[in-house]
Amino acid sequence: ILIVEFLVGWTRIEDPIRDSCEVFYTNIYVQIFNTIFAYALPMFLNMLMIYASLRHIHLTSVLQRTQHCVSAREKYHRSLIIQFICFYFIWGVLWSPFVIVSQMSLHQQNVMNIVTILSFVEVACDPIIVAALDVRFWDQWRKFGVHVKNTIFVDRRNRRRIHPTTVNPN
Repeated sequence: ILIVEFLVGWTRIEDPIRDSCEVFYTNIYVQIFNTIFAYALPMFLNMLMIYASLRHIHLTSVLQRTQHCVSAREKYHRSLIIQFICFYFIWGVLWSPFVIVSQMSLHQQNVMNIVTILSFVEVACDPIIVAALDVRFWDQWRKFGVHVKNTIFVDRRNRRRIHPTTVNPN
């Protein structure tokens, strides 16, 4: 989509000092379109997914509202929804300012630096957040780390097999 905007002439690239470039939009409609396409649509789809998950849990619930016991499956589904909401809340808070501000042609470097740092923090924290929300991810990361450590640091010379050699008496 962004390539089409360059080809049509809705955006232009300027090269300021220090080998970085800035994208400037020709009108506000392009900025609104980019904000909708890059921010509002993914957020709406995430909210729709959360709603569909909650509705699925509610429809598949076999217990009446007055009963106090909850099945293990329902507890698991509810915990997944809570994890999903926590992850996307943190993701939205740290990622939203960067997407919104990057669509505006701002000349204030301090604002851009702050939202860029927030975006980097979000990218760096994603694996930690996912691992904290679900133990299975943490276990897989731990197994992967052990595998990498064993692959890199284990002495391979001791693992070689000695094959008998046959000598031809002729």
